[in-house]
Amino acid sequence: MKMLLRTLLVVVGLFGMHTNGQSLPTCGTPGCKVTLPAGVFTFSTQVAPSFPMTIEGAGAFYDNAGSHCATTLQWTGGASAPFLFTGTAATGFLLEGFCLYATSGAAPPVLVDVDAGATGDLRNVVVDYNSPAGKVLPTVAAFRWGATAPVNDVSCHDTFVRGVAIGYDVLSVENIFNGDHCRAISNLNNELVLGGANVVETFFCSRCSWAGAFPIGGGAGHTSILVNNVKGLVLTDNEFEFGNGNAAYALECPSTATTCIGMEIHGGQFFPQGGAATAVQAAIHTSLANATLTLTAPWVFPGGNTTNPFYLVKNDSAQRVTILGADNQPTGALDVSLGTGVTDLGSYLNGSPGGVTTNFRLVSNVAIGTPPLSVVSTTPVPNLTTVPTTYNHTGTQQTNVKIVEDTVALAGGAATVTLSGAATFAGATTYSCTAIDNTGANPVKVVQTSGTSIGFTGTGTDTVRFVCVGN
Repeated sequence: MKMLLRTLLVVVGLFGMHTNGQSLPTCGTPGCKVTLPAGVFTFSTQVAPSFPMTIEGAGAFYDNAGSHCATTLQWTGGASAPFLFTGTAATGFLLEGFCLYATSGAAPPVLVDVDAGATGDLRNVVVDYNSPAGKVLPTVAAFRWGATAPVNDVSCHDTFVRGVAIGYDVLSVENIFNGDHCRAISNLNNELVLGGANVVETFFCSRCSWAGAFPIGGGAGHTSILVNNVKGLVLTDNEFEFGNGNAAYALECPSTATTCIGMEIHGGQFFPQGGAATAVQAAIHTSLANATLTLTAPWVFPGGNTTNPFYLVKNDSAQRVTILGADNQPTGALDVSLGTGVTDLGSYLNGSPGGVTTNFRLVSNVAIGTPPLSVVSTTPVPNLTTVPTTYNHTGTQQTNVKIVEDTVALAGGAATVTLSGAATFAGATTYSCTAIDNTGANPVKVVQTSGTSIGFTGTGTDTVRFVCVGN
C-alpha cells in the first residue's frame, strides 16, 4: 500500500509526518531522528533541515539480483532537489536505509544535494533507474556534493546508483570524502565525476565499484571516473568495468582538466568490456602535464575485446606515472604507453615477469668505496658504459663497445688468433687492434681478417700482447 509522507519545513525543523493517517515521530530539534517503516512513501516538499538530523528507513540494498527496498521514497515535488543539506548548520546529517527516485513533475537536478560547508553521511541509499517507466530522471546526478561551495568531511557507505546521468557528482571538497562500498553502474554519462571549477581535496573510496561499459538503454560505454580537478584520490580494492566505446576508460584525467595530482589506485580489478566493433585500448588515460598517478598491484582480466597492445595506462601527458607489481593479463598487454615520468617496478606483463623500467635517472647515495650495484650476470648490457667511453675522430660516441686483450706466441714469425663467444666482433672493420712484442723491441704487424680472426706478423717465437676495441 502506498503511503503519503507530508514534510513541512520550518525554521525549527521537520514535523507533522503522517502515513495513512498515523503520525510518525516529529523532528524539530538538533540531533533528532525520523524512523520510517517499511513501505512506499511520496513527498513533495523539499527536506532541507537547518540542524543535524537522521532520516532512517527500514532498509535498502543492491546485489546482482537487483535492488531491494524495504522503504521507498518517491519525490513528486518537481524541479527542486528532494533533499538539500547546505551550510554548516546542517552538519552531521545522516540518510540511511531507503530507495529514492522522482516520479512526477519537472525533473530535479539531483536527488540529494550536499553543499556549502555541510557535512554528513549517506548509508544504504539506493537510486535505481534500471526500469525507468514511471520515474523522472534527475537532470544532473543522483548525489551531488559542493555545487556552489566546498563541503567538508562527507561520506557514502553501501550506496548504489544506476541509470541516471552521473552517479556521484563530487564537485568541491575541502577536507575529505570518505567512501566505502559505494557503487555506480550503467549510468548515462559517468559513474563518478571529481572536481569542477573548485578542487576536490582527498577523495577516498574503499571496495567501491564503477561500471560504465553498458549504459541503461543501450549505446556505447563511457569513461567511468572523470577527474577534472583533484588533489588526492585514493581508490583501494575497487572494481572497474569499462570499455564498449571509443575512449571509454575506467579512469581519465583529460587535457581539459585543471589538476590531477596525487591519484592512487591500490589493488583492485579491471574488466575490459570491449564490444564487437570497438576494442578497448587502455584502462586509464592521462593527458595533463601535472598529473601524478600511482598504481600498486592492480589486476587486469584477460578477457574482453582489447587492442594489441593494450595499455594499463595510456600516458599522453603526465608529471609522473608509477606502477608497482601490476598483473596485466590481456594479449599484448603493456603497462604504460610512451610518455614522460614513467617508473614500472616488478610488474607481470602478458605472462612474463618484469623488473624495473624508468625514464628517470637512478640516484645512489652509497659512499665512495662501496659499489652502488651488485650484479651477478656477466652478460654485457648494450649502451651501458662498462668500458671507457669511446669516440671516433669527429667526437661521435661509439656504442656497444668492448675490449678484448690477450697474448699469443709467434711461430716462425707469425700467428693467428681465433675469437669466440663474447670476444667476437661484427666484422673486420668494426674494431681495431694494436700489439706490442713482449719479448724484445721488435715491430708487430696486425691484420683483422674478420670479426673472429686476427693475424700477427713479427719476430721468431716472440710473445705478442694485443688489445682490440670495437663492436
